[in-house]
Amino acid sequence: MDKELTLIPFHEHPLRDEWLANSEKLIEQIVRKSGKTWTENGFSKEAALTVWNQLAQGEEPYGLHAAVLNDSHILVFTFGTPWYAKGKWIIEQFFLRIGKGSSKDAFDAIDLLAAKLGASGVTMATSLASDDSALGRLLASHGYSPMSSQHFKGYN
Repeated sequence: MDKELTLIPFHEHPLRDEWLANSEKLIEQIVRKSGKTWTENGFSKEAALTVWNQLAQGEEPYGLHAAVLNDSHILVFTFGTPWYAKGKWIIEQFFLRIGKGSSKDAFDAIDLLAAKLGASGVTMATSLASDDSALGRLLASHGYSPMSSQHFKGYN
């Protein structure tokens, strides 16, 4: 029998208030740990917290959606069609471990979400990873392949 996978909208999850209480600390840790240069010039903790709080209230700022995957990860994403693609894609904006559980189950839940939404593809990035290569290998082990590289130039 297949393992049951769960997809719960962030604003409906029973641990939402606990995650909200720790959100500022969590965002600071992620940004500090990532060591990415874009976080120095293009990042606003206040904007991130505002969006996080809006998602927790069930709003969809900037077309963002948030789903908790098997109580172990949260996926913040948009759902749309890149100009070069056939069909709609899940476009990951933020993917983070928030509890115990395997990454395999989280990726299986992403597959379930893609099927539920009728997505023809899913893109995942390494924007906040402290080690792009390690996350790239993890993504590859779940069937993802590199499609591009992003570069950032910030202005104060």
